[in-house]
Amino acid sequence: MANTITKGDHTINILFDGATAWDPIADYPAGLCVESLEMKPTATDDLISVREDDASGISFFNEKAATAYDNKIKYFNTEKSEKRFRLYIVGNEVSTGVILIIELK
Repeated sequence: MANTITKGDHTINILFDGATAWDPIADYPAGLCVESLEMKPTATDDLISVREDDASGISFFNEKAATAYDNKIKYFNTEKSEKRFRLYIVGNEVSTGVILIIELK
C-alpha cells in the first residue's frame, strides 16, 4: 500500500498507510507556504509527526488524538507572512489511516 495524495489549488490531502514516508521536496523544491496543518485521525491514540527538511529534522507538528474525532490543527503564516516550510513525514511516525490536510496560502 502507499500514501494517497490529492492536490488542489490551495490544499494537499494525504491519507497515510503507516509505513511510507512523505517527502514533497521533488514537487516543491522551494518548500510550501503553509497556512495550516490539520490531522484527521481514524482511531484513539492516532499519531503524526511532521518534521522539517528530512527524517532527522526537528518535529514541529507532533500530535496524538484522544479519540477518533479529535482533529488537531496548527496555524502558520498568519497575517502577511509567507514563510516556506520543507515538510517531511517519516512513514512509521504517522498512524495508518490518518489524513493530513495542508492548507496553502
